Amino acid sequence: MKERAFMITLVVVVAVFVGVVVAIQGNNAPAIRQLAEQQSRMASALHRLEERFAQPQAQAEAPDALETKLTALDKKIGELLEIYKKFEKAQDAQRKQQGPDPQEYTKVHEIPRGESPPKGNPDAPVTITSFIDFECPFSARFQPVIDSVLEAYPKKVNYVLKHFPLAFHKMARPAGKAVLAAGEQGKYWEMAALIFKNNRGLTDEKIEGFAKELGLKMKKFKKSYADEDGKWEKLIQDDYALGMKVQVRGTPTYFINGRKTRARNLDSFKKEIDPLLEKKAE
Repeated sequence: MKERAFMITLVVVVAVFVGVVVAIQGNNAPAIRQLAEQQSRMASALHRLEERFAQPQAQAEAPDALETKLTALDKKIGELLEIYKKFEKAQDAQRKQQGPDPQEYTKVHEIPRGESPPKGNPDAPVTITSFIDFECPFSARFQPVIDSVLEAYPKKVNYVLKHFPLAFHKMARPAGKAVLAAGEQGKYWEMAALIFKNNRGLTDEKIEGFAKELGLKMKKFKKSYADEDGKWEKLIQDDYALGMKVQVRGTPTYFINGRKTRARNLDSFKKEIDPLLEKKAE
């Protein structure tokens, strides 16, 4: 019975993931509102069920009642999946009808650096800005590409990282705060690199281990990480709000001088950077 509860929980988590992605995209279709309502009801039911399982006498006292609850949740799962199928069908039809947004990769956004430290020459004529999630495998995968771009343009390109933690990555926000706290000891980019290289199964203990590996003063790091939580939270929230404003839909999302780019390797970045540098030289 516990295995069934686990499987139901897994399906709900996947559904919540879908809901978050849709929310980021700003979709307000009736099917999605139904999906969100179903998720909320099922999450509450699962929470109550988990509390029930936590009681040692639960199985002995009322196994039939627990089985009934699981059967009801099974039914809700079916309803949830049917709603999602309708949503997918509607989304496909909408995409075919509308096609890609012609302005998505041509519009130039104002993306202020703010308090984000640049990597590379701060006065470089070209800035690559990324919106990342520290638990996102794709955010980690493309960091070496960014490093290769900076190596290719040591004085002409810099890189700015903006925090865009997704709701279903519980350690993305604490990891971002750890990077900011490490920055107070001059190890912002070093901490970011370590977390990206080891971002599977992140825990507070692992993050503390990274701080030790970097040779940080641990007392100062722990104090900054904990006592300045409100400060780091505001910085991350500001980055997230900026991402929503410039139509970030997932992580990582890259901008070159404020324009969203599809570039994901050195050659494709060069094709966009070189014309900008030529124009600056005129």
